[in-house]
Amino acid sequence: SDQQPEFEEEGAEAAEQEDADDEGINLHSYPIRCSFSFTKEGSFVIDNISYYSDAKVGTELTAEADWKRRGFYLGPQFDTLDVSLQDEFDKFMQERGINETLAYFVPEYAEYKEQKEYVSWLTNVKSFVEA
Repeated sequence: SDQQPEFEEEGAEAAEQEDADDEGINLHSYPIRCSFSFTKEGSFVIDNISYYSDAKVGTELTAEADWKRRGFYLGPQFDTLDVSLQDEFDKFMQERGINETLAYFVPEYAEYKEQKEYVSWLTNVKSFVEA
């Protein structure tokens, strides 16, 4: 089954902005929400790329921000874009570490995290039942 985690670029952008601030350079930071589907091990598919002029709309995990996001244009399906534009987005993502290494890491980490949460849940239920 397809997994569709969403990644925010804010970590990479924040690091670049901090480096630029240290050097006295002003970089523009744009919140971009990307939706990826991991269809086979070591690869991913970009479904669409949305642009938000307000970073809070793109990054806040609130019902209000989610409602606002639903009112914005999601962007075209990625695979319908001109191939040269797709290539440029691919280079953009590669430069920020969104690559095959990440495509291998995310499902493995998701499985690890799920197992860790499950073990924690079992421990908590056991403590409750034994109390």
